Amino acid sequence: MDQWNGQQRAFAIKMFYKNNDSLEVAQREFHVCFNLGRHGQVPSKHVIKTWIKNSEETGSALKKKPTGRPRGARTPQNIEGVLVSILRSPRRSVRKLAAAVRLSRKCVRRILHVDLKFHPYNLQIVQEQKEKDHQLRLEFCQQSTTNIMEDNEFLNKLRMSDEAHFHLTGYVNKQNYLMFMGPCIIFIVE
Repeated sequence: MDQWNGQQRAFAIKMFYKNNDSLEVAQREFHVCFNLGRHGQVPSKHVIKTWIKNSEETGSALKKKPTGRPRGARTPQNIEGVLVSILRSPRRSVRKLAAAVRLSRKCVRRILHVDLKFHPYNLQIVQEQKEKDHQLRLEFCQQSTTNIMEDNEFLNKLRMSDEAHFHLTGYVNKQNYLMFMGPCIIFIVE
């Protein structure tokens, strides 16, 4: 979004020509006319020059429309092609999908996210919850609360980590697993 509206741009251009092509005077007049206060921001000299150049070339101080090929990668045909390809091979990576439909990865990601409302799915590995676990967790919380009430230094003695991966096969990824206190400790207040 542009900071300066059309009226402000036209005023700056007018002041530039009125004051013998002086950018400094145009800035000063802009500051006074629009009552910007002591530290109010006025358009820079470069910005005013750009407005003047645009007005001389196009008759408007607004931004020129970009030249060159129009951007058109998200056409209905490309969106349909991505949809067909993703439905045919839903496990295909974005890189391979982009190669299959002959579009850039960035464009394919934008089509998936904006047009098709598809979002990446991140697999999260969690422990299996059994029926007896709720009661055990409640007892653990009650015991921990008792320990905290009895020993003022109990929390200072704890070392916690939030990154340990537990698998159903019994394997534990100990990459960020603190060995001296054991696995993650989670307090659940109900």
